[in-house]
Amino acid sequence: AYVRRMAELKQGPDEALVQHRVDEVLDKVAREAEERGLDSGLARDLWQRLIDWNVEYERRAIGERKRGE
Repeated sequence: AYVRRMAELKQGPDEALVQHRVDEVLDKVAREAEERGLDSGLARDLWQRLIDWNVEYERRAIGERKRGE
């Protein structure tokens, strides 16, 4: 529901990716994983995959909405 709502709020597909925000999130994830004795590289990779999926979903949803307007 959150991912759908984000796509509803954004005006264009280019808004789906805010690279500096992605970098901040990935850095935080890696730091927290390391603090907990987990593999920070794996944590970063998993989150990157989730973010990539989210960005692609938003781009598609926003593009479909724009075509329907």
